[in-house]
Amino acid sequence: MIRYATLFEVHLMHDYFMNRGEVVHEALSYGERENLSRRYRLSAFLDIIPTAYCQKILRGHKMIFKTTQTGFCVAAPLAHGGDGLLVTPGADFNLSFALRVSDARFCNYTAQSGGADQIGLFSNTPGNEAEGGLYLSAPIADYDATRTYAADDVYSALSSGTRHLYRAVRDTGPAATPVGADWQRIPADTYDATIAYAAGSIVLAVNRVYRARIDNPSTNLHDSSQWELLHTLANQYVSDTNQLPLKATACEFDVSGASLTQATLRVYRIGAEAASWEHTYTVETGTLTRIALNLQSLPPGAYHLEVLDSALNAVSALGRDFYLDNTALREHWLGVIEIARGSGNFALLDGIDKPRGPRFQLRFRNRATRWRYYFPAIQAVGAGAEVAPEGGDARVLITPAPRPMTQNGTGVRLQNDDLSTPTVSEQVLLPEPEVNRIRRADAQWFSEIHLSNLPL
Repeated sequence: MIRYATLFEVHLMHDYFMNRGEVVHEALSYGERENLSRRYRLSAFLDIIPTAYCQKILRGHKMIFKTTQTGFCVAAPLAHGGDGLLVTPGADFNLSFALRVSDARFCNYTAQSGGADQIGLFSNTPGNEAEGGLYLSAPIADYDATRTYAADDVYSALSSGTRHLYRAVRDTGPAATPVGADWQRIPADTYDATIAYAAGSIVLAVNRVYRARIDNPSTNLHDSSQWELLHTLANQYVSDTNQLPLKATACEFDVSGASLTQATLRVYRIGAEAASWEHTYTVETGTLTRIALNLQSLPPGAYHLEVLDSALNAVSALGRDFYLDNTALREHWLGVIEIARGSGNFALLDGIDKPRGPRFQLRFRNRATRWRYYFPAIQAVGAGAEVAPEGGDARVLITPAPRPMTQNGTGVRLQNDDLSTPTVSEQVLLPEPEVNRIRRADAQWFSEIHLSNLPL
C-alpha cells in the first residue's frame, strides 16, 4: 500500500467573506470567527487549476492535487518503509496553478490593481514570511513619492516590527509625503477605552490583537496581567507588488528609448543564471523601435528580458520582468501560484527528500467605498449618525469616508437612541450596499443604495 504525505498546502483568504463590517477577522470573537470560517468557500469566487505543464510534473512525480474548502494541497508518495519521498523533486522543480475568477462580481468587492495585460505571480519566495505565516505575496510597498495612487490603493510603513497599512480615500499623488486627508490607516481599531470589557473579549489596537484576562481590565493594554497579546497582524495582502506584464509567445517589446542600431535580446527564467533564449537584431537605417520576439520554444513562466547594445553591455533601463503564457491571456487568469522546492521556512523538503508540509497563505483585501443612500424625501439625521446629507440635500445621505464592503456587514447608523426615552428605539440601521452597484466618480469609489422613506 502506497503511503502519501502532504508536500504543501495553500490557504487563500478574502476579507470580503471573512471580516464583519470594519472589524477584521482576527479581531472578531472566537464564535464569530468559527462561524465565518465554517461558511467560507473559496470555490464561491475562485477556481484553482494545475496548469498543463504542472499536470505533467505531478504525474511524473506521482503526486496528487486536491482542492480544499480554503485552497488546495499537494500530496506526494513516500518511499516503501521510510518517510522520504518516492520520487525526489530536482532543483528545477516548479509547480504552477492558475487562479481563475468564477464570480462575475469579484472585481466589485476586491481591492486589486493591474490591468487586462497583467497577471499576479505568487510564489514561495524567501522573504515573504510575515507575522503569523508564510505568504505567497510580497509585502506591500512603502510610500512612493513619484507615484499616482488610485482610490483604494494602499502603501505600508514598517514601524517597530509592525507593518501599518494606509488606504487611499481618493486618487492622490504624486506628493513628497502622503497628504493626510487622502489616507486612512487600516484596519480600523476596535478597542474603546470607555467600554468595560468582559474576560475573554477580543480587541484590536494599532495592528495588535489582545484578549481580556479579567472582567473590566485597565486601559493599559500592555499590562500582561490583565490583557493577553494574541498576535500582531501581518497586513500582507495581494497587491500590485506582485503584478507582471502578461505576454504571449509571439510578442513585441519597445526598445526605442535607447536609440540602438543593434540589440541583443536575452530572456532568462527568473532565478536562473543562464539565458533560455537569445537573438540579435539590427537595422540598416535609423534605430530599433519595436522588436518582435518568437518565444514558442520557452515553457510558460516568469522571465526577465535583458537588452544589450552592440558592445554587449546591458541597457538597464530596458530590462523588465514578464510572465509568458498563451493560455493565461486567452482565459484571462487572475494570477498564477508557483511552488518551487524553496529554502528556509519556505522549503518543501527537510534535507534531501523528507516533506515538511508547509502551509502557505494568500490574502485578498476587500474594496472600500463611500456608501451613498438615496431617499424619495428628506430624512431626519440624528446625533451620532454615521451618514450625513450630501451637499446639503437630506434626501441623499453619504458616509464621510470609505467603508470596507463585506458579505457579513452591519450597515451604518442613521440616528442614535435618545436616552431621555429609554423605552423607545430611535435608532435606525441602514443596510450595507450590494456589491453590484458601485461606480467611480470624483476620483473616488461609491456604492449606491436606493431606499424607501423611513418612518422616524
